[in-house]
Amino acid sequence: MRPGVRSSIVERTIRTAALALLVAAMAACRSSPSGASVPAQPAGPGAPAAGMPAPEFRLLSTDQTEVGLPDLRGRVVLVTFWATWCGPCKQELPAIDSVYRRLRSSGFAVVGVDYREQGADVSSFAQRSGLSFPLLQDSTGEVAFRYRLPGVPASYLVDRDGLLRQIHVGPLSAKELTRMVDALLSAPATTGTP
Repeated sequence: MRPGVRSSIVERTIRTAALALLVAAMAACRSSPSGASVPAQPAGPGAPAAGMPAPEFRLLSTDQTEVGLPDLRGRVVLVTFWATWCGPCKQELPAIDSVYRRLRSSGFAVVGVDYREQGADVSSFAQRSGLSFPLLQDSTGEVAFRYRLPGVPASYLVDRDGLLRQIHVGPLSAKELTRMVDALLSAPATTGTP
């Protein structure tokens, strides 16, 4: 093979690999430019859907406290998946925190589940961010798998009875989150459990 042909093949291979990486990165960090609700796409067999019980989990927070979704039963809970490398995630977390600070005394809870990063990275981010809700470490991706996570950011709104009520892929605005949470806070909890 001539040297010029070989370098052309190498260049095309590099461009193809770079394009594949770009597409994968965009899929992993999906967002809606307007911040409007993006309907969640089915993420495979067993993917949770609105009306189903939220997949339960127990994870360590950045301060090494164990937090489990069952511990939050009786509250409206936002389970939001994020990562330190995801720009839209870092933009939405302060908006989520502002809603949490305003509505936590009304029965609203938030857990931020970091997607597959090491504890030191998550802890460092937690210290810098000043967020008031717990940031949990899903370093193995086990919880993300249970939720059939389509990408980050992705948020799952759970009612007081532990049922999924909203699935939102992409960044959430404070206004949109407030609207979603207010609707669930004003709804009475049922007496039974899922």
